[in-house]
Amino acid sequence: MSDDAHARLRDAERRLRSKGLFGETTDSLSLRVMGSGSLVLTRANERACVTLGFDEAMAGDAALHQAIYRARPDVGGVLIGRTPWSSALASMGTALPSLFD
Repeated sequence: MSDDAHARLRDAERRLRSKGLFGETTDSLSLRVMGSGSLVLTRANERACVTLGFDEAMAGDAALHQAIYRARPDVGGVLIGRTPWSSALASMGTALPSLFD
């Protein structure tokens, strides 16, 4: 289970990097491991990818990933990132639509 989830995470990471949507030092990406109560997480500045349970105490970006999965059981993946144009989007003063890969 974990190996498959890690492979899917690496595939998503490659696709997002190729589109310029992942790669800044503070970016992080996770996928829900369906039916397990856990997520797999990687960060742009690290080669490692880890599996974390929803019931584990987390801090920083991992805690945000966990909170999103807890609040939204329909979410299968989370990207926390900063692209050059994301600050401009935030200054629009309107609600931003959800983005999907």
